[in-house]
Amino acid sequence: MINWLKWTKGQVLVELAIALPLVIVLIFGFLTFALVIAEKQKLTHVANYAAQAGGLSNSDNAVAGAIQEFYNTGANPNDGQRPVVYNIVSYDGNGNVIPNANRRFNNVIRVGVELIYPLPYKIPFQPQALSTLSLRADASSRILCNNIVAPYTCL
Repeated sequence: MINWLKWTKGQVLVELAIALPLVIVLIFGFLTFALVIAEKQKLTHVANYAAQAGGLSNSDNAVAGAIQEFYNTGANPNDGQRPVVYNIVSYDGNGNVIPNANRRFNNVIRVGVELIYPLPYKIPFQPQALSTLSLRADASSRILCNNIVAPYTCL
């Protein structure tokens, strides 16, 4: 029995030295993945919110304002901010793309929001291309303005 204890004294320390870094990397990987998924959910919510704002007001400014409630659209990634890019596309009842100035009642407004998400951790041996992640969400809504007095203006 005493002989067996002599051989196993350092075994636990060696196993811990091998397993602990792997466990720590896995934990931080799961946390990073969870943060990215949460950001994707927020981005989807922002796209839906912006499409609703555009559908109710028929205004590109309302769409931009709805997005800016959550994100700074003029952000600089070098300042640690997450830049957001958005685009607005309008469709008629047949699915044809129309100019935004020609949107009318019952047309469809589609809002695409893209977030350039910088990964907060620098993992050794990680390719430089993986230091940022681009998330995208799209949403659409019908224009619900009946009383259009001028383009982009509803009563």
